[in-house]
Amino acid sequence: AEELQNMKTCYYAHSKLIYGTKRENAERELLEKRFKVVCPNRDMGELGSIEPYLRRVKSVDVVVASEIDGCVGRGVFAEVQHGLEQGKQVFALRGKNLFEVALTKIVDEDDWRLRYGKLIVRKLTATKGK
Repeated sequence: AEELQNMKTCYYAHSKLIYGTKRENAERELLEKRFKVVCPNRDMGELGSIEPYLRRVKSVDVVVASEIDGCVGRGVFAEVQHGLEQGKQVFALRGKNLFEVALTKIVDEDDWRLRYGKLIVRKLTATKGK
């Protein structure tokens, strides 16, 4: 239908630690309600270096990153950073909500898997009805 043609393409940036899990499936299904999803696990596989993933980030409209305990590993961090540098809309998926990412911050340069960096989201001010 026409709706599908108008859907933006989203790169689902997430840790390899959740590849093949219920969490990955649930998050991907949630995103597929709003976007055409490029899932590196499902659609790209293991390519040995970050470059092909960054090229893919460049080709999409939106990047959505999944965090583990409020942090991301080095790969997701690089994908998010690349998206921001390309002027893409980048979101952090928290629960079922998307928060726009304003910037990234390196937390632990030695922990590539889990706690490499944090995503800083824009503060959303609550709008009150008049």
